[in-house]
Amino acid sequence: MKKKDHLVKRYIIFLVGLFFVSFGIAFITKATLGTSPIASIPYTLSLIIPRLTLGNWTIIFNYLFVLCQLLILGKEANKVELVLQLVLTLLFGYCIDFGMWILTPLAPVAYAHKITALIVGCFIMAFGVYLEVLGGVVMLPGDSLVGTISKVSGWSFGNVRFATDVIWVVISGILCMAFLGALIGVREGTVIAALLTGNIVKLYARVFRSLEEKLLPPPKKEPYQRDHLIITISREFGSGGHSIGKMVAERLGIGFYDMELIQQVARESGYSEDFVMRHDQKRADREWFSYYWYKAETEEDADRLFAIEADVIRGIAKKGPCVIVGRSANYILRNEKRLLNVFIKADLDDEAHRVEEREGVSHQQAKDRVSMVNREREDYCKHYTGQKWGKIDNYDLVLNSSERGIDRCVDIICETSKQIKEIKFRELNNKWKYHR
Repeated sequence: MKKKDHLVKRYIIFLVGLFFVSFGIAFITKATLGTSPIASIPYTLSLIIPRLTLGNWTIIFNYLFVLCQLLILGKEANKVELVLQLVLTLLFGYCIDFGMWILTPLAPVAYAHKITALIVGCFIMAFGVYLEVLGGVVMLPGDSLVGTISKVSGWSFGNVRFATDVIWVVISGILCMAFLGALIGVREGTVIAALLTGNIVKLYARVFRSLEEKLLPPPKKEPYQRDHLIITISREFGSGGHSIGKMVAERLGIGFYDMELIQQVARESGYSEDFVMRHDQKRADREWFSYYWYKAETEEDADRLFAIEADVIRGIAKKGPCVIVGRSANYILRNEKRLLNVFIKADLDDEAHRVEEREGVSHQQAKDRVSMVNREREDYCKHYTGQKWGKIDNYDLVLNSSERGIDRCVDIICETSKQIKEIKFRELNNKWKYHR
């Protein structure tokens, strides 16, 4: 399948999913047992000020999300993506109003009928979420804001999602009591929708897995054989591994791949760079409340991306000598003839200091972020390779950049690589162990 056709197909899938999500929200709302957390404030406002429809308030509310992203990210904001969010929000809002209009005859009176309508709405909305995740080309403002806050704060996507949903529900409840005198916009249906949606999405993911592979087949694997040197650099967050890898590549005059992998995986898979970035070197969030996320980033998504990333890494290794940073490249390329696997670590204070300077956060925030990212990388490595991340037996060089210094680490890697250029590195594996 051509990449362009692949991307177009993903956008079509996403837009179909957008319609199902909006129709599902309308169905849940018509059950009159409250609506989903993300729609609770727009729904409550539509009851307080009925001159504007649920769709109108949804557009306004999501436009505020876009503004928040712009204020938080400033110059780093992706303007093209924000504009795309504005356009999709407009479509999303009108689709909700269209769904409400189509469902005008739906007015359940008996409580059992209301519950039935609510559950049907959850299945419809979950199917839409499933298609949006499958498309994976863009995020709606609500999810994107959660991702932005997660990136800036260092908190996990799941923690931020949970916190924001609680905030929306609490605000909706306050508005209901203040202006309507009763909890109309937020009721048991809000909780039921929250609990059911994510689980149903995962059910769809399992049921339609074979169909996904036919609809969006992964890139074809090409046979490969090579004798050139490949250096992989695994690293603790903030240890300077990226800088060391780049300096090694420049000194040896070979290719260097780190964040470039994100771009290549996005191109090969048809996923957006933002989507790939959020899954980069981490498993799907596994907090107890992950079952209700509207984005429902499941294990299936992460597994699919790992497979695609592995193919991209093999393709890069095929082209010529190179340095590849992270992404379990040492495991993916474990059968290579000349493979030098390096692990870079550092003292926590030094790692935090680098993160503090790079991201403009406090020292304690930087420490927390270093600990969180390293836990994610350890979990990722264990899940996909079965190996313990950072264990010296899994690498050929283990270097402490705090003790050795960045420049000396570069020297050691380059000196080692030159000595193995003309022979099979694995024959000398045990002679090149540095554990510092």
